[in-house]
Amino acid sequence: MTGAGTPLSPPVVTSERVSTKPAVGKRDWFDKLTLLAAIAGVLLVVYTTVTSQIKDTKTATDTLDALNGLKTLAASSVDQAKAANLQAAQATAQAKAVHDQFGEMEKQSKIAQQQAAAAQKTATAAAHQLEEARLHNRLSVKPSVRFYREGDDSQAAIGLYLENNGIGPAEMSEFRIYMDGNKIDDMKDLEEADFDNYKGRTLSSRSVQYGFSIKDGIKIPLLSTTPSNIRSIYSFRHLIRDRIFVIAKSCSIYGECEQICSAVENSDCATYEKSLISDPQRATKTVRP
Repeated sequence: MTGAGTPLSPPVVTSERVSTKPAVGKRDWFDKLTLLAAIAGVLLVVYTTVTSQIKDTKTATDTLDALNGLKTLAASSVDQAKAANLQAAQATAQAKAVHDQFGEMEKQSKIAQQQAAAAQKTATAAAHQLEEARLHNRLSVKPSVRFYREGDDSQAAIGLYLENNGIGPAEMSEFRIYMDGNKIDDMKDLEEADFDNYKGRTLSSRSVQYGFSIKDGIKIPLLSTTPSNIRSIYSFRHLIRDRIFVIAKSCSIYGECEQICSAVENSDCATYEKSLISDPQRATKTVRP
């Protein structure tokens, strides 16, 4: 009713329905957006998870490949190790064979050394025996030649002699003769030496220019006479001992030679000859009784 006392009519609610419709529509869009955001989040999570799984799968694949590669390398290393062990075994066998060969060579070398030592010992003994035989042979025919001056007037003959007291013949050569320091060609040139001291005949002599042989046990006169032919035995002794000097070479049949001389020891022959040449008068300075 419209007058006073007229009850009021209930309020119209249509305005509330109109005002709520837009709210309902916005909520739907919001819900849809929320749903879309949730779906997007889920998709992002799924994508991230799938991507991570893909990466993990790739990493696992790479790791598996790497492991397979390592396995292949390991297998190759095992094969190489086996080959190396085989080569080492072969090298060891070769080294042992070489060692055995060296051992055998060393053994043979020792045997050869022992044989060589035995042969050397035998050769030394044979050489010693040969040297002893050679020395015996040489000694068995070794001459011993010396000048001998006989000045004893009780003898049948006196003078200068050459005698061989050895046990083998001697070859005499290279005579050099000096009279008062002057060189003389041959003993024959001394036959008239000290001529006034002889009573009737000159001295007897032997030529030495071409050398000669003298047997063992033989005495050969080089310059001699009888005591009865001498006026002064002292002058004759002085002649054969001091004034006359003879040097020569004596050789055995083996060609072993030595130098011998009158007046001095054989070891002093060369020295005396030089001094005689430098001082020819020294031979006349000493008179030996």
